[in-house]
Amino acid sequence: MISTPNMTLVTGVTGTIGSALVRALLADGRSVRCLVRSPEKVKNMGLDGAEFVRGDLTDKPSITAAFKGVTHVFHAGGMPEQWTPDDTIFERVNAGGTQNMVDAARAYSVKSFVYVSTQDMFDLTANPFDETMPGTEPLHSAYERSKRKAEDIVEAAAAKGLPAIFIHPVAVYGPGAAEISGLNRFFADLLSNDIPILLNGGMPVVFNEDLAHGMLAAEIKSAFGEHYIFSDSYQTLSDMAKAMQSMEPDVKQPKIMPNFMAGLIAGTGELISKITKGKPLISKGELGVLRRTGRPSAAKAKEQLNWVPTQFSDGLSQTIPWLNQLKG
Repeated sequence: MISTPNMTLVTGVTGTIGSALVRALLADGRSVRCLVRSPEKVKNMGLDGAEFVRGDLTDKPSITAAFKGVTHVFHAGGMPEQWTPDDTIFERVNAGGTQNMVDAARAYSVKSFVYVSTQDMFDLTANPFDETMPGTEPLHSAYERSKRKAEDIVEAAAAKGLPAIFIHPVAVYGPGAAEISGLNRFFADLLSNDIPILLNGGMPVVFNEDLAHGMLAAEIKSAFGEHYIFSDSYQTLSDMAKAMQSMEPDVKQPKIMPNFMAGLIAGTGELISKITKGKPLISKGELGVLRRTGRPSAAKAKEQLNWVPTQFSDGLSQTIPWLNQLKG
C-alpha cells in the first residue's frame, strides 16, 4: 500500500456516490485509497490516480489492513436496494460493515469520518423536513432498519470521540459508476423505452457530482457531529420522463398505473418472489418511497456549506451520454 501523510479512504467506490466522490477528491489533489470487493470492476471507471485495495465491509481483517496510514474516511459503501431475496444482507453490510469501519477508524484515530446515511432517518411525513426532525414512524423495510442501526453505531462512536459528520442524500443519479443502478436504471430504461407504464408519485433527487462536492465541503467546514441533507428538487416519475423526452425525442411517455393496481402488484409480487427468489416487479419499499408526502430541505447545506445544486435538467443532460455509452 502507498504510504502518504494524509491518505483518504473511500468505500462504495463503484457506486453512483462513491465514484463521483473519488473524482472530486482526486481533482482536489488528495491521496485516495479505495476499498473494493473486485478491483477488476474499477479498471474502466477513469479513476486513475487512486489506489485500490481488495476488501469487503463484512470482512474486518481486510478493513483493518486498508486503514494503514489513513487519516480521513468517507464511508459511502453499503447495500442501497429496497429488496433482496435474503434481507439479512442489509444487516450484515449496512450495520455490520459500518461497525467494522467505525472500529478501524477509532483504532487508527482518524481525523475525520464522513458517513453517508440517508434521508430516511428524518420525519418523512413533514413538508418540509430538515436535520432537526428525527423520524418517529416505524421503519418498515430491512434496508431502512439497517441504516437506522448503522447511524446509531456512528452516533455512539461520535459520543466517544469519533470525528464523524453525517451526510443524508436523497435519490442520487449521475454518471461514473461501474454499473447502472438505482435512479440511473430508471433513466436507462426510459431511454430504451423499456418502461410500459409509470407509477404514480416521485422522489427528491440530487446529482452525484453535487453531492460529492457537498461532502468535501462538509468535511472541511463542518463541526463534528453535524448532519446535512442534500437534495436538489422533487421530481415525479412523470416529470422525469417528460424531461428525458425533451432531450431524447425517441423516448416515449408511458401512461401512469392506477394506485390500487400498483399496491396489488407490490403485495402479491413480494409473496411470489419469496418462492421464486426473483426480484418483484414493484417492491413494497419502492412503492413506499414514491408515496412519501414529506419533502426534504437542504437549506442547512446551502447556508453553512455554500452548497449550490445543479438543476435537474442540467444533471440529466450530463447523465444521458454516460448511460448511452454503457448501454452501447
